Amino acid sequence: MLFTTSKVKFTAIICFSMIILLQNQKSEAKDNSNAFQSIAISAGISVPIAEANPKEKFQQGLGLLSYKYVYHYIFLSADVGGWSNPATGIATVGGGLYFKGFYLGVAVGGINKTNKSLGTKFQFLLSVKYTLPNTPIFIAAYHVSNGNDLFGTGAPNAGEDFLAIGYEYEF
Repeated sequence: MLFTTSKVKFTAIICFSMIILLQNQKSEAKDNSNAFQSIAISAGISVPIAEANPKEKFQQGLGLLSYKYVYHYIFLSADVGGWSNPATGIATVGGGLYFKGFYLGVAVGGINKTNKSLGTKFQFLLSVKYTLPNTPIFIAAYHVSNGNDLFGTGAPNAGEDFLAIGYEYEF
């Protein structure tokens, strides 16, 4: 089973609850040209951006499915996905700022297993994304971290960094 701990199961339930609640806002979005919803799928590879010792970095692929509700300059999101080597699942909820195709987001969630880069199951997902003009294609950078440098959990916190390309469907 992908979600093996109660914290990760709880995060997945929150993700899907958020999607259901935001779906109720659909009629409001139709009445307001500054609001829209989107579903996006992205794929990427790991890159050694913030790690202290990039030579020990795993080479891995990323797959992420995201739901976003954008209203004026803010957005709410729910993400599920994972990466390979070692196989790890992630589920998050969050939000951020949106302006003319640029997204800057922060989400909280959990992973189903720890590794030497991520020492706890509780994680943050930081993201920067740009949607190319007049296309559904975007490029993104993601950083997954347990926030040890901020919260002092004492667990390993090299983090995982990914560069990705994706497709976003707005409705």
